[in-house]
Amino acid sequence: MEPRPLLELNVEQAIAGILQKPRWWIKSQDPEICWKWMSEVEYQFLTTTFQQSLVNWSHGQGPILDLNDLLVEPEGPEKQTKLREWLKGIVTEFGMDGEADEEYSDLESVSDDDEEKTEEKQEDIEEVADNDGVKDLSEDEARKLRALKLKVSAQESYPTIKWTLNQLLLHEELSRTPVEEWTTDTIHHALDQAEHLSHPALISRATELVIAVRRGVSIHEALSIPPGSDLLSADRLLELKLHCEKIQRELSSVKAYIMRSLFLIAEKEGLRADTASEKIVFCPAGIDGVWISDNLIPQDVATKFIKEVAVLENVPDDKKDWHPHSNRQVLDLVHPSLFCCVFGQTMRVPNALDPSSYTTPSEQMHRLMFLGSKPAVIEEM
Repeated sequence: MEPRPLLELNVEQAIAGILQKPRWWIKSQDPEICWKWMSEVEYQFLTTTFQQSLVNWSHGQGPILDLNDLLVEPEGPEKQTKLREWLKGIVTEFGMDGEADEEYSDLESVSDDDEEKTEEKQEDIEEVADNDGVKDLSEDEARKLRALKLKVSAQESYPTIKWTLNQLLLHEELSRTPVEEWTTDTIHHALDQAEHLSHPALISRATELVIAVRRGVSIHEALSIPPGSDLLSADRLLELKLHCEKIQRELSSVKAYIMRSLFLIAEKEGLRADTASEKIVFCPAGIDGVWISDNLIPQDVATKFIKEVAVLENVPDDKKDWHPHSNRQVLDLVHPSLFCCVFGQTMRVPNALDPSSYTTPSEQMHRLMFLGSKPAVIEEM
């Protein structure tokens, strides 16, 4: 299987999330419900993409290394002054060395075969740079804005925003402790979080920044930077705003693509408002070869299953087996690998089934689950 871009996979997962909703083809026609779903998609898409950005990022650690050198200097006013100056300049720009710039630049060198595509992309970038926002400015201001838009168009927006928020959070954490009390022990936790981009608020702050700017909140307010602060220059603030707008344009395209995909799936599967509620409906699940259905299992069977499972769920909190890395969202009830077969209880199909003998996945699934099965037993040799 060919590798696929993360953007494509994230869009596919967003579509699958909607397809799992009961009778989605009807509910998606309601403007209020559709708006709610698209808002959920937007938030999840932003969160997922920020999580996937700068994974195992190893560049840009210069300031932290510089701080380690400062911390071992002799105590005194000169050291404290240096530490305060270091803190003022902590919100560094993304891409601090040649290797980092090369890794995350959209304009890196390409082969001769890709030269034509690169020229087309450069024309697109220049077109974006010449768009709205320069008509009412002086010639110098317009030229400066075009250059800034050109710079933003050539950069990766998600890593840029995530890196900036990472440094701002580091500034917030360190500002809580007077520089006179800074030691490798007192500020180690904050530095470790910044080095590994692991601050618990990083992803949510980055996501909320993009959403706030889309709603018209000023970049100062969205970043929670006090007016008059010199942490970020006016150009840096405008650059971040342009990055947020660039992401918003991508999100608009993603949401339009999702709505179009839902329409095409409903049309292909013949799903309409008058589709009988008892009709078994299968939809692609967002993973190659996997399909989902919200009404394959009869309601009486589902009700009985939920009742039986409740016995396994109702255990003391300290006995609950939360699935690793699920943030207490997935509770493991029974591990199939530990109870793969219980003789006299586990049901099996008496004879091998030929998949080609069934006209639909629903027919084959129904045969496997409900017809002609019998308890597995130990066969005598």
